[in-house]
Amino acid sequence: MRLRPLPDHVLVGAHSRLALAEVGVRHGELAGPLWRRVGRDAYAWAGTDPDACRQRVLEAAEQLPSGCAITGWAAAWLLGARDLDGLGRDGSTPQPVPLVVLPGARARRAGLTTIRSALADEEVQLVEGVPVTRPARTCFELMRSRAGLEDAVVGVDAMLRLDLLSEDLLHREVRRRRGWKRVVQARQALTLADGRARSAPESRLRVVWIVEAGLPRPLVNRAVYRTDGFPLGEPDLLDEESGLAGEYDGSGHRGLERHTHDNQREEWMEHAGLVVTRATSIDLGPRRRGLVGRLRAAHARAMARDASTRRWRLEGLPWR
Repeated sequence: MRLRPLPDHVLVGAHSRLALAEVGVRHGELAGPLWRRVGRDAYAWAGTDPDACRQRVLEAAEQLPSGCAITGWAAAWLLGARDLDGLGRDGSTPQPVPLVVLPGARARRAGLTTIRSALADEEVQLVEGVPVTRPARTCFELMRSRAGLEDAVVGVDAMLRLDLLSEDLLHREVRRRRGWKRVVQARQALTLADGRARSAPESRLRVVWIVEAGLPRPLVNRAVYRTDGFPLGEPDLLDEESGLAGEYDGSGHRGLERHTHDNQREEWMEHAGLVVTRATSIDLGPRRRGLVGRLRAAHARAMARDASTRRWRLEGLPWR
């Protein structure tokens, strides 16, 4: 039984036998209930949550082949994109940690997925001691390796929110990798990207709006005022021509006070001549077809409104 406390850094991530021996962990302890074997020579403290995002990334880092780096959602998370948590659309199923692996390197381990391609030294940086692809390469891998276009847009929006790179830089990144696998999806995702989106569901709603409902590309989180200067709010999405506003209601909107405020704000917007359509996670999932129909119908109603009823305007400088 262990009597001496372990250093804090040993209680997270994964560590080799040698590293653990240096802090006093005996060989026999590693076979006991206090440790999990996560690789050929990698062990994690049993008290950690193996599904926690940081733990999964750090365990993967301990098993990296030489010259390789973590990329995709895991690199983005370490770089600061905390809403890219490596969970599936159900919000609970852990997704594999993606690695850029040099051709010929061996990296077949549970919980990892590999992207085999060239990787220049200047494309890698250390974050929390972990080699990860730099923001531009990370975003490129997010755009081309995600399950579909919608997830790719979620990824690039999350990276743009960090202000670590620009759309111009990403366009150059995609152009110089012409001919790479799935670069077409990366190119499509970039055309739909908007760093003004404040969350993954907002990004998903915008993809439904543009791609599935076929509506004009909206303004994202732009301040709207009544013509007398009264602030109406910042709709998640806004078609300036028709006056259709789209709002995503997440868990933060469920409280009574917030719900009351939302209702009041929607009344103000409707009175000023806007048409408001709201969506939840259910609308983005099993009721998606219904959401597409609602968006199209709302757009038609907004376009049919008499221009004389419009009592709202945009104000201020562009977001960027």
